[in-house]
This record gives sequence, structure tokens and C-alpha cells, in this order.
Amino acid sequence: MALLLVLGAGLLVLGISLERVGGHDAHSSVTAEAAEHSEYATSPHDERAEQAERGGAGHDDHAEPNVTPTPTHDERAESPLNQVLESPAALGGFVVVSIALATAVWRRPIRPVLAVVAVFALVAAVFDIRELGYQLTAAHPGLAALTGLIAATRLAILAGTAQLWRAS
Repeated sequence: MALLLVLGAGLLVLGISLERVGGHDAHSSVTAEAAEHSEYATSPHDERAEQAERGGAGHDDHAEPNVTPTPTHDERAESPLNQVLESPAALGGFVVVSIALATAVWRRPIRPVLAVVAVFALVAAVFDIRELGYQLTAAHPGLAALTGLIAATRLAILAGTAQLWRAS
């Protein structure tokens, strides 16, 4: 299990590095379509027109249609949580914690250590599966495959933790 913790951290570093080098990082993911068009797309839904058809209450011939702004850029790119999670400091911290947990579980696989490892792996798996969904949606199959491998590593850590828990 210690090896899986280190492997998972290494794969995460590789994945984020590939994402940045490939131009898929959170800071450069504004689409070309968004750059060519205006900042917002409009929705064709007009409640005032529907009201006028039903009886005219509140109808104003000079009123503009109800326009709902819809962002055309990648909202994940501006997510403060995503920017924090993929920052170099967070990545370095994740690697240090992974190595510390790997060392702790290697030297003393006692229940308190296993509990911390399980929580760490579970939280990491949740974020990895979230990232996997994003990579699949963004049509980045290579990064999606790597993210799936990272998530599988986290799930294997959880399984290993459960096995050691039962054995202790």
C-alpha cells in the first residue's frame, strides 16, 4: 500500500504536468469559440412573450426579451477550488503528505494510521473522479485515461487499507 501512495502521487504530478504542457490547464482553457464570440450567449426563452400569448398581463411592446446570460467559457477554469488544488504548493503538499503516509503505513500499519490513509485516499478519489468527469467532457482521452488510473490507485489504496484493518 505504501507503494500505491507513492505511485498515486507520482501519477498525479505527471498528470498535472501533462495537462499544463498540453495547454489543457485551468488558466488556458478558454475555448476559441468563446474568444470569437461575445462573453455571453443568449437564451431564446422569453417569458414576457409567453405571458402575452396567455392573456397579455404585464406585456410591454417596447420591452426587451428576457435574456439569460450563459457563460461560453470553461467555468472549471475559474473555479477557485480548482486553481488551489492544481497549484504548485498544493501539489507539493500532496506529494509530501503521500510520502509521509506511505512511510507511516510501511513502518507501523496500526489502525490510527490506516484510518488517516483511508480518509486521505477517499478524499483524493473523490477529486480524481471529479477530474475524470471533466477530462471526459473536455475530450482529453489521454488525460482521462491517466486520471482513471490515478482514481483506480486511490481505490486500491482503500481496498488495501480495509485489508490491513481486518488483519490488525
